Amino acid sequence: MGTRFKILYTNELLKELQKYKYKSIHIHHTWKPDHSDYNGENGIRLQENMFRHHTQVNGWADIGQHLTLLPDGKWVTGRAFNKTPASITGHNTGALAIEMLGNFDIGNDVLEGEQLNAIIELCAYFVRNGLPYEKIIFHREYSNKTCPGTGIDKTEFIEMIKSRAEMGKEEE
Repeated sequence: MGTRFKILYTNELLKELQKYKYKSIHIHHTWKPDHSDYNGENGIRLQENMFRHHTQVNGWADIGQHLTLLPDGKWVTGRAFNKTPASITGHNTGALAIEMLGNFDIGNDVLEGEQLNAIIELCAYFVRNGLPYEKIIFHREYSNKTCPGTGIDKTEFIEMIKSRAEMGKEEE
């Protein structure tokens, strides 16, 4: 079976996303699969498994998220960028939905290295293009879930984005 999903590096993704305007970014973690399930080669297969779960178990029309961020900082495409995601009930219109592969609850996976760099770069790109910081939304803000993980402090996360966004402005 061929797949419609593809792997993108952050620079390729940002070039693709220039065509779209989003009102918010929703950030999730997969919880399962987690870092131990990723071997550096199976990002597409893991995305296909999430697609099957979302469509066959949840009964959705498509995979919920637009993107899944792998531990090595590569992105896997999901739902078409011009389609409303299944992300946060009541807040999906105009949102870009991102799943970060991993369980980022305290004591589990750690958001670091290339994975952290990629999500910060993506958010900073949108901030530089007019997205207000308060529109970078953690799923837990509208849910009883811990998503994107208790190990991720939102204030620190936003500070990293601010720093990266300012660096990017200086380079322009």
